[in-house]
Amino acid sequence: RGPYIEHIEVDGLTIRGTNKLPVDTYKNKDRVKIIVKRVSVNPYPISVSSGTAIELQDYTYNNGVIKANLYGAGFCRLKLIANKRPAVKIMGKKIRVSYDPESHIATVELLLKPDQLQQIEIY
Repeated sequence: RGPYIEHIEVDGLTIRGTNKLPVDTYKNKDRVKIIVKRVSVNPYPISVSSGTAIELQDYTYNNGVIKANLYGAGFCRLKLIANKRPAVKIMGKKIRVSYDPESHIATVELLLKPDQLQQIEIY
C-alpha cells in the first residue's frame, strides 16, 4: 500500500525505479503475470513516473542511475520523480530538463523519429 512503487514484477523479473512498464517485458506474449509492490515512502532518489508516446526497452536501474533504450514518434514527454534536478543524456549528449522542486517532478521533452532507437541515461 502507498503512493509509491517499490518495484514491478513481470513473470518473475523485478523492475525498479519506474512506474512505466518496459515494453520488452510483455511484448509478443499472450499472458504475463504482473505484481506491483507499493510503499508509503519513496525508495528512490529518481524514478520514471510516466512516458507519453515513449516505449522503454532494456531498462535498468542501478545505484540511482536509469538506463534504457527508447522509441517514440514525434513529440514525446518523459516525467520523472526526483529529489533534485536530474541530469539526462540522450545518445551521450546532455539535454534540457525542466524541474519543479515543489512537486519533485522533472520533465524531459523529446522529438523522436519513428523506428529510431535512442539510448537514455538519467542520474
